[in-house]
Amino acid sequence: MIVVMVRIPVGSDEEGDGLVNRFKNRAGLVNKHPGFMGFELLKGEGEYVSMTRWADQQSLDAWMQSQAHEQAHARVPAAMGGSHAQEGSRPMGGGSVSSYEVVIPGRE
Repeated sequence: MIVVMVRIPVGSDEEGDGLVNRFKNRAGLVNKHPGFMGFELLKGEGEYVSMTRWADQQSLDAWMQSQAHEQAHARVPAAMGGSHAQEGSRPMGGGSVSSYEVVIPGRE
């Protein structure tokens, strides 16, 4: 299993509320993608973390290269790391993206 975490700094409670609303109203295209296992939005001190789980690296790679991925991220404002953000810029307004392979899965 692969876990992708996107750290999204927020400057205020209002900005955080807006972010939560954007995720609540997301297109959900990823939900139907083969190998997608789940999504969580975590709230921390001054930041949120978007976390997706994938069956394997191939599934994640296929999603990242898909037209559905492009469509899903076209809705995201450039300041939040959407498709109109500058090439090479840090995602999510100064956040970061990390990918991890799960070596010991949790029990369900």
